[in-house]
Amino acid sequence: SSDWSSDVCSSDLENTDSKPEGEDTIVIRVCDSEGNSVHFRVRNNTKMKKVFKNYSTKMGRDQSYFRFMFDGRCIGQDDTPESLGMEDGDHIDCELEQVGGY
Repeated sequence: SSDWSSDVCSSDLENTDSKPEGEDTIVIRVCDSEGNSVHFRVRNNTKMKKVFKNYSTKMGRDQSYFRFMFDGRCIGQDDTPESLGMEDGDHIDCELEQVGGY
């Protein structure tokens, strides 16, 4: 299996090559149920839909296959790390979206 844990995607999301003074960026991990994780460097005001899109592209699946959770609650497309109270090093749980009822 692939080792995603050493992967840091920054240029895909925001231009963070040089960190401007006063610009808060954090690294968050998106972790799946198999223990794989992908790291993203994001600004506190980056909409999570950018993270979802980049993660889905990296996994080779449509975004609709995934459900993203932080602290046990679903993350919305327009949520930001700041609105979710995320800190550097926090992780997002990624689950395959269940299709059908139960």
